[in-house]
Amino acid sequence: MNIINKYLCACAFLAAIASCKDDRWDEHARATGELQGVSLKEAIQAEAECSAFYAALVSTGYDTLLASANSFTVFVPSNSAWQQAMGAKSIGELRVEVANHIAYDKRLTTAPDFYTSPLRMFNGKMVRYDSVSSTFNSAAITSKDRVAANGVFHLTDAALERRDNVWDYIYGLRSALYPQVQFLKSATVNRREMDMGRSVQVGVNGVGQPVYDTVWADVNDFLKAFPLNDETKEWTYVVLQSDGFDRLFTKYRPYFAQASTQRTDSLTYINVCRDFVFEGRVNIALHDTLANADGVKVPLGRATIAQTYEASNGRVYVINESNILLREKIKPVMIEGEAYNPLKAADPSYIFTRYKLWASGDRDVMLAGRAAQTDTMHVTGSLGQDSTYTVKKTFLTESSDGNKPNVYNSYVEYKAPVYAVSYEIHYVAYDDIASHFSDPLQTLRIEQKLFASMPGRPALQKGTKYSSDAVANSYMTDRVDDIARFDTCFVAIDTAGIHRERKMRKWTVSRQRAQAIQAPVSGAPQAYIMSVPTAGEITLWLCNTARDKDYASQLQGFLFLDYIKLVPILEDN
Repeated sequence: MNIINKYLCACAFLAAIASCKDDRWDEHARATGELQGVSLKEAIQAEAECSAFYAALVSTGYDTLLASANSFTVFVPSNSAWQQAMGAKSIGELRVEVANHIAYDKRLTTAPDFYTSPLRMFNGKMVRYDSVSSTFNSAAITSKDRVAANGVFHLTDAALERRDNVWDYIYGLRSALYPQVQFLKSATVNRREMDMGRSVQVGVNGVGQPVYDTVWADVNDFLKAFPLNDETKEWTYVVLQSDGFDRLFTKYRPYFAQASTQRTDSLTYINVCRDFVFEGRVNIALHDTLANADGVKVPLGRATIAQTYEASNGRVYVINESNILLREKIKPVMIEGEAYNPLKAADPSYIFTRYKLWASGDRDVMLAGRAAQTDTMHVTGSLGQDSTYTVKKTFLTESSDGNKPNVYNSYVEYKAPVYAVSYEIHYVAYDDIASHFSDPLQTLRIEQKLFASMPGRPALQKGTKYSSDAVANSYMTDRVDDIARFDTCFVAIDTAGIHRERKMRKWTVSRQRAQAIQAPVSGAPQAYIMSVPTAGEITLWLCNTARDKDYASQLQGFLFLDYIKLVPILEDN
């Protein structure tokens, strides 16, 4: 006799036993709502309408669990519903299905969170109540709160659907039909790495390095960022049909340029894939535009929904297309002044983070220093006569003469992610030191230089170009030829006491140790544009400067920075 026949015989046998039970005992249990001293196993066994499910409990060994001292909630389908849903399943398949109907802890329908909080079942799946259909995974409760000594069971009109989670359902789609799925299954995002927590060191090799009995773990980088397989959270994921994916991929690709075609394609793929992750269980048909998990606004109002799947932890949709606007994807990059790299600075002891209510993020940074400036003043005398004279003034910090750096091109380093696009550099540097602007005839100019090294290129450094103090590896100052008299960097000139956002402009700088600024580069708008050839991480050095003709030591100037904002210049969407 095969396993299925044994299972059906057990159902019939148990149904016969149940029909012989003392009706007075059943009536007492129903009247009180509780079976005192009776386990869930015994209570389910006693119900004639539960005999098919009870047979499954016995054949899978879960009857022993329901006789234990723990507390459980069980959803028990009627005989006809269970038999119709299960059909001919192996014992292994049956165990998974039975486990989808049992949860730890006693959950009565009268509990405040019974219909609002999901139940975690023994197979790891979450079962949730659908208020529209009044069902738990398509099963409606027909008789509730059948309480036993170690928990409660609820009778249902159907077996609870065992649903894939969002990730399992995506992974099960045909790769050939969906480029997103094909990429998410590829070796680019799936890899194996050593599980340090489970690997055991068994010795050392000949050079003293540890040798491990290695346990390998399968890792998916996309799932690490967005755990769509986590049954305790809810997600919505949208899969594009092939034509819609190709159009968006082609649109994105120039902005994710890399050194190789393969790397460019990979980076573009991952960005399209991550743009269709949404937090929570969302009905996309109700939204014209929806912000994804990264905050990018995704238009959905004109999409045609080809498929919808209710997963155990969310929803999966297949749609024809979504034309995400470039301005939503390629956003300005905000670099706060206080977010500098403390390990990379010419004079870190002179860099101060200041708490200022007017500043972005309530903070800015200042490099304490002093600067000498010579200006021509026009003065009107008491009798109306005009006079012109030149005056040189040395500006100090408010605190003391000692708080100043004594290094040419003192710098503060910043790093930021960028796309392969041209940017305008917006900038706020507010010198609010009163002594720098209290005399209207002698107000300090703050002149600051910005050097940049592009993603994948040698990092900015000092000491390899014109002198030990000059900045090297800037994408605008390192040149193959040595014919031009001047190099270039971005410069902003601000007046103390004035708070405003400015655009930084290209200036020529001299070829000597101070790389002092010389003159603005003509030819707007190119003079205000920084072109980034490849997507990745850019390095920026904000440097002080001095135009004192002697380039005297201790007169290198101040640095102030509230923020730098890189504003992308995008084509029409």
